[in-house]
Order: sequence, then structure tokens, then C-alpha cells
Amino acid sequence: MGDVLLTTPFIRQLRHSMPSARIDIITGAKFEEILRHNPQLDNVHSYRRDATPADIAQFRSEILTSLNSGKFDLVIDLQRNRRSARLRRAMGVSLVKLNKYRLPKLALVYAKAKALGNLPHVADRYRQTATQPEVEDDGDGLELWLPEERHLTEYPPRSRIVPPQPALRIALAPGAGHATKRWLPEGFAAAAAEVAKKYNATIVLLGGPEERDLCEGIRQQIGEGTTTINAAGADSVYQTARELDRCSLLLTNDSAAVHIAAARRIPVVCIYGSTVPAFGFSPYRVPQRIVEFQELGCRPCTHIGRAACPKGHFSCMRGIESSDVTTAIYSLLDEQAGAAR
Repeated sequence: MGDVLLTTPFIRQLRHSMPSARIDIITGAKFEEILRHNPQLDNVHSYRRDATPADIAQFRSEILTSLNSGKFDLVIDLQRNRRSARLRRAMGVSLVKLNKYRLPKLALVYAKAKALGNLPHVADRYRQTATQPEVEDDGDGLELWLPEERHLTEYPPRSRIVPPQPALRIALAPGAGHATKRWLPEGFAAAAAEVAKKYNATIVLLGGPEERDLCEGIRQQIGEGTTTINAAGADSVYQTARELDRCSLLLTNDSAAVHIAAARRIPVVCIYGSTVPAFGFSPYRVPQRIVEFQELGCRPCTHIGRAACPKGHFSCMRGIESSDVTTAIYSLLDEQAGAAR
């Protein structure tokens, strides 16, 4: 989901560079709603991950038939794996492919080659993939258009105003696709309780259906005396986005929630464990704070996450104290309050 959201600046910038072009996109059916209402696109084509080679061939044929002109003038492969190679086959006159920076990523994981510095952000890599025509950076961030926004000429989060509420709302998204990217539930609970007490804040827990129990456990650990809402269990990214729109800040792990918040222009405090921001998946062009246990020689141990700590100690997450997180939250809230004055 995060990868798909990170394509949206490039989609907008491509549209600006070629305003009269037909721009289609192919994505997995699971993520189609992220792009469904994006007005920069003419067509969104979605495929099933379990599609057979024959299914894919038929899928390609149907897309090309809709062109009435043989092939696309340009195919841009932003995924660059075996599946995308099958999908793009014979679809375009010209082809460009994403630079995945495989060797620098491997150097970071296996040689801890931090002297190489940060890799370009993934959203910027997408833009740099297209050289003919050259696509200019417009300096803007991610987009996630809601169904009710499609007809608008301006993307509403650009001028986001948090609606008046009796108390500050802080969102927590404690899930992640891999266990080594999840901070401890008790850490989330302790940080949330402290922030709620300081600001009389409402805590809103977010996540998909698979995170409903995790969020409920954290809600119970936060305890009585704090207003907490378990809004996890959403089966649509739009539900999560609408909840975030009512919040002043998101606390989360290195997960898709980072990019949903960035797309809706919500400030983010992001916790990193087995991965590092240097891979290029940090919150994009949104106010942020990064929390990580830097003094640990085994980080990063992966660029996508693992099912368990390979060394067994999980110090990358266990070493992060709730006070580290609340300090980051207070700093970001103070910064936003100063910017609003």
C-alpha cells in the first residue's frame, strides 16, 4: 500500500508535464481504491495477485483493445519485478524501468554501509524513472483522493484545517506487516496515556481488520480516565483517511499508515526498528519526527522487515522508551502550534 501511495506525486507531475495525454495505471486489486478517484488518471486497471499467465495475457489484450491505437507510447515500470515484467510485455513502444538501488540496499543491510548516506526517497525515484519526457518536481506531497473529492479542482488536504473539537485527537497505528517493524504494545499504551494526560487528548487507534485485537489490547492497557476510540478494523483505506483527517498527529511504525497520513497532510511520529529511514520510505513532505535506537550495530537487518529478530534480543524496539516517543510527540505538536500562530 505504501509503495502505491508513493507513486502519487509522480502521477500528478506526469499529468502536469503532459496535460492532454491518456495516463493509465495498473495496480493490484487490493490497492485499487488508493488510485480509483485520483483525477490525474484516465483509467485504473487492477489485477489479482493469483492471476495465471493466461489471465495476464487476456488482461493485457483488453487494455490494449481499449486504446484503439495499438500500443501505449510509453510504459513506465515502477515495480520492476517478474510480475510487472509479465504485465508490461508488448504493451508499449517505449519502456523505462525503476532503479531499485539493489546494491546500495544490500550494502546497508549486510555491510551496514551507512557512509553511503540516504538513498533517494522512493517518491523521488519514481519521478526520476521518466527522463523522456522529463518530469519536473512540483515540491508537493502524496495524494489520496476520497470519493467525495474527485470532482474538486484542488486537493483538499493542501489547505487542511482540523475541525474544532473539545479535545486534541492523537491517532495511533501500532500495526505493521512484519513483526520486527512493530514497537511494543505496552510502549504505545504508555506513550498514549502520557500524551492524553498532558493535553486532555482523545486517543484514536487505527488499523485494518487484522489489527483490531492488537488495538483493543492497547486500548485496555491505556486504562480508565482516558478517552480512547478503537477505530481499527477498517476494510477501506478511505475510512482510515477520514479518521486521520480529524486528528492532529499520527504515532505509528514504519508502515503504510505513515503514507496514508502523509497523503492527508497529517504530521507523523514514526518509529523504526529493523529498518531505517535511509532506505527512502520515510514520511514524505509532511511535518515529522523519527524515533529509532541508533546505537545498535545490527541495524538495519532487513529492508522490508522480518517475522522475528534474527539475533533474538529485539533491542531495536525494546531499546526505545516511551519517553523517547512522547518527547518526539511534544516537539512536533509544539512546532505545529507555532506554525499555526
